[in-house]
Amino acid sequence: MVQHSDLAKGQLQSANAKQCANNLWTKLADIAGWKKVWSDLRNHTKVKMRRNKMSISSTGGGVSQYCPLSSMEEQIINLLHMEEAVNGLPSSTCFGTSANTSQVVSDINDLIEEVLLSPQNENEPAPAAKHNCLNESLQSAKRSRLSQQNERDSLLRTQVETQGIFHQESTKLLGDIKCSLKELVRYNRKIFELKEKELAFCKEKFEYKKKYKLQKQKNAIEKLELKKKILELELSKTL
Repeated sequence: MVQHSDLAKGQLQSANAKQCANNLWTKLADIAGWKKVWSDLRNHTKVKMRRNKMSISSTGGGVSQYCPLSSMEEQIINLLHMEEAVNGLPSSTCFGTSANTSQVVSDINDLIEEVLLSPQNENEPAPAAKHNCLNESLQSAKRSRLSQQNERDSLLRTQVETQGIFHQESTKLLGDIKCSLKELVRYNRKIFELKEKELAFCKEKFEYKKKYKLQKQKNAIEKLELKKKILELELSKTL
């Protein structure tokens, strides 16, 4: 497991991870048996670490329940980085509720493993302290889920309110645009009416000039005819 830490963690990174894992397990005598041994070692070590952590952090007094770790358990802890998994990174900071919920779920799983794997579970019921701790963890997880639900509901209400404000402003803006378009149509209609009147006036002016020119030409012709008759009369008198 030290030589193949990815196999120990169950995190083989390769194109054919399953086949590679099977090949590594095949090197052992009894695949199923050794898998069970390795799984039990990990679970018992993690439960022991959790029990020691609870023993150190407890303030009820009495006989300490701290159990020293064996050299093999120390190697397993270092190999799988259980110290960070159980106690968390010293410099890490969690935001929101997702990380807290994951920690609560992890605590519940560890407590369940401790109850199931404890030798006392075979012959006698688990101590009341474990039940109380489990109940507190369940209540904490429930409160965390309710807090997440309330947060989602609050975000949803905020989103709905924001969308309502946006639609109101959009409706008002569309109303203003509609009024502006009506004014523009009315203005263009007025311009069109003025253009029609201007065109009619130009047409009337053209007809008037045309008639005036024709009348002027007619008068000039009549004047020439009159002069012609006068010349003919004078010519006849001379003869």
